[in-house]
Amino acid sequence: MSKTLFCVNVLDNVNSQVYGSHCQEWFRLGRDTEDDFLLFHPNRLSIDTARNQAAQLALNAECDYLYFVDDDMILSPKTYNSLKRCDADIAQALTFIRGYPFHCMAFKKVDDNTLDFFDDYVEHVNVDGIFKAEAVGFACALIKVELLNKIRPPYFVTGTQSTEDVYFCLKLRQKRGDRLKIVVDTKVPTAHLLHPETISKHNLQRMKEFHEPIFKPVFDRGQEYLAECKTQMNVA
Repeated sequence: MSKTLFCVNVLDNVNSQVYGSHCQEWFRLGRDTEDDFLLFHPNRLSIDTARNQAAQLALNAECDYLYFVDDDMILSPKTYNSLKRCDADIAQALTFIRGYPFHCMAFKKVDDNTLDFFDDYVEHVNVDGIFKAEAVGFACALIKVELLNKIRPPYFVTGTQSTEDVYFCLKLRQKRGDRLKIVVDTKVPTAHLLHPETISKHNLQRMKEFHEPIFKPVFDRGQEYLAECKTQMNVA
């Protein structure tokens, strides 16, 4: 039986789809596992501060795992169980960055000083539905807490050239090299919530062109439709 700290950094109101997805994950965790869970949901902290606080809490509570799920992540069923079965130091549920061109949030090594997006991940997926990466984002990721003892805090630092999660991965790479196992689990992909849409004179026509094929009525609901309904209902 494991002990896991579940961290959701709540930057704003949580979308109903996200909330429902997280509730389902909690329900399945209670029903399908014997693991113990602690919930940490700080309000409006910077992402690196929230992750560092979660790391310290996980150490203090002698947790085995640290489970990061951002507040804009819609999860596949049984994500936690699938990530844990990967038996990796860091396991990420397949996630795409929520901005064009929507890169896969996993990175491969180009040379000693360069990482690149892992957009060609499909050809690297093995029979277990996972692929190895040099670094990953932590929008939905399960991390072994023992890794925190390998490096000095702060564990997560948002810099000008890298995000806090990539910083963490690379910092551990320096210590552990190829012994560090980072994987992406494609069996439990997330859905990354995009920004709310707006409508204005600047995009009105394009929005109409985009939505018309989706929402165009199958039949007219005007006066002729209402008259036909009344006839069928024998209403004068």
